[in-house]
Amino acid sequence: MSSTRQEKEYRSIIPALYVFIAESEHRLFQLKVRSDVGGSIEPFILHLLKGCLVFETLLRQIYSSHSSSTGLGNILNDAFVKKDLEYCTSGPDKDLIGFTGGVRKTLQDIINHILPYLKDKNSVDRFFTITYALRNVTAHTLSWPDIFSSQNYEELYKSIVFSIMYLIKKKF
Repeated sequence: MSSTRQEKEYRSIIPALYVFIAESEHRLFQLKVRSDVGGSIEPFILHLLKGCLVFETLLRQIYSSHSSSTGLGNILNDAFVKKDLEYCTSGPDKDLIGFTGGVRKTLQDIINHILPYLKDKNSVDRFFTITYALRNVTAHTLSWPDIFSSQNYEELYKSIVFSIMYLIKKKF
């Protein structure tokens, strides 16, 4: 692929990553100063989704030729990708994406079940799995109960950032 073509393909990804990172402080501030009765979580959902889409776009750019499907779960479950990224390659947790299938149907599932379950897992496995689960949940609806705290929101945000930065470090 020519350098000019590559630059064009990444023109939207790089600014989206910058905005995602820059916007995080504002989102965390909003969580800290909002009313005790909560409010709309739409800005938070869209912020997390933006980061997940940056991760997914980079992953597809790099690995689309290695997987039979361009779906995020299929790419992350591809044996070549797992080995190349040193992700979920051994032990009983070889398929964290599959495991989370039953417990990633809602935002509450991710916060109440996936975050605690993955707390002691390898950081790459943990962050990729959280990012994958968030991508699927945030992309399909905005109507979730307001269960964000600044602590769990920051943990979700940092999981996405780590996933993106790890991918960049390994592949660029």
